Amino acid sequence: MSQNYTLTTVGHGRLIPRKTSMTEEQLQKCTGQSSAFWLTRIMDGIYRLNCKNKITAEHCVRNYQVYCPQCKLVMEPILPANKHETPVYTCKKCSN
Repeated sequence: MSQNYTLTTVGHGRLIPRKTSMTEEQLQKCTGQSSAFWLTRIMDGIYRLNCKNKITAEHCVRNYQVYCPQCKLVMEPILPANKHETPVYTCKKCSN
């Protein structure tokens, strides 16, 4: 089972991950602002940004920095959001 992280908006355009035991299905059903975005670990240092709709994902990539759950550095999008997929982020420190 993949590890999921809720993302909380902090300050100006920062999304800070917090480990959760919730499944993706449970996260999708949440209506709280803190659950509007979440990360799913694909492999070490690589995470898919998930959200309730694709428009929100594109907005997120343009307007927010997503931090690595492990080392807390800013991650970079490696696969962009489009109308079919949400973006994938990598941490240069943790993915090596």
